[in-house]
Amino acid sequence: MSISYDYYRIFYTAAQYGSFTRAAEILQSSQPNVTRSIRYLEHELGCSLFLRSRQGVALTPEGEKLFAHVRIACDHLQAAENELSKDQKLESGSVFIGASETALHGLLLPVLGEYHRAYPYIQLHIANHTVGQAVSAVRSGLVDFAVTVSPNGVQNPLHEETLIHYEEILIAGSGFSHLRQKELTLEEVSEYPLVSVEQHSITYEFYKDYFAGRHLSYHPQIEVATMGQILPMVKYGLGIGFLPDFMFEDSLAARNLLCRSCPLTQAHFIGPCRKADRNHGNLECEAQVHSANPCPEADRIHGNLKAEAQLCSAASCSEESDPQQKLDFPCFSFVQKEDEVFKIRLVHGNPVRSISLIRDKNRPVGIAARRLIQMIRESAYSSD
Repeated sequence: MSISYDYYRIFYTAAQYGSFTRAAEILQSSQPNVTRSIRYLEHELGCSLFLRSRQGVALTPEGEKLFAHVRIACDHLQAAENELSKDQKLESGSVFIGASETALHGLLLPVLGEYHRAYPYIQLHIANHTVGQAVSAVRSGLVDFAVTVSPNGVQNPLHEETLIHYEEILIAGSGFSHLRQKELTLEEVSEYPLVSVEQHSITYEFYKDYFAGRHLSYHPQIEVATMGQILPMVKYGLGIGFLPDFMFEDSLAARNLLCRSCPLTQAHFIGPCRKADRNHGNLECEAQVHSANPCPEADRIHGNLKAEAQLCSAASCSEESDPQQKLDFPCFSFVQKEDEVFKIRLVHGNPVRSISLIRDKNRPVGIAARRLIQMIRESAYSSD
């Protein structure tokens, strides 16, 4: 028996409203068409489905049984239509992403933030993979796409699309301060203890080939699991190492933000401030500092005391706004410490690497993933 879904839809609507006429209006059909369809269904099923009366129609016991099943099917179909509609409007859905640590910091994070603000109902599933794991996840269909450092050497049906290029810089800590103003050859670099991502990683293989291209061996003394572990190792004097330029700049920005949020931790008392002024009961002290990046404004609301740091001055205040009312307030000198970790210049320039998008050409992805890929491309191309 093969009965078209349309007949069941007509039956379901007529049963819902208890009227063939009302069902015809809902379905944008005519009452005779609805009547013919119900009669055809009853003929095919071999039983009466409705009791007819002047007040309308009511289900027979057989009709009740059929309605219980048809209702479930119609509800599921309606739910599917609603879900697909929301997906098309990016009001629901999920995106599965494989990302290496470097790609996450170098490109993805700002785009993911923008995407989440634009489409807050889309669920993002982000797996922090090594490059090899990310490629395997794309190949096995565990993720919609991956963003990783290159080269990856992917093969069909996978496709690799280069998004951005970036430099990796050589960094050292205070234990190697004698290198701060020097420019090194790669041969000279190889004489110092190197910190590197562990063997069998894409980064390790990259630098092995990079050094071999200059007839040098690459033998790091310390190997770590992730790129993010290189900076603290270098900071504490375990060696020197290569790090993506954006990861180094991010670390400096984070440290400056911390200094600005708690300025007095970097302040030194240099004597009383003699310039005080009473304005409506408030005291204002102009503190003179010799820091390049102090917090410019410290405000104690409850004490009504506001200190404004003046840059490029190393002397303490000595003026008095009111000789009759001398009020001593401490002046502070904000001293910026020399960078604990610094860049080392290389004679032949810094190594250049790239971040790529990896997809399976034979596996289509949903509209939510396609939109995110589009935003990643737009961000990458606008940064070039």
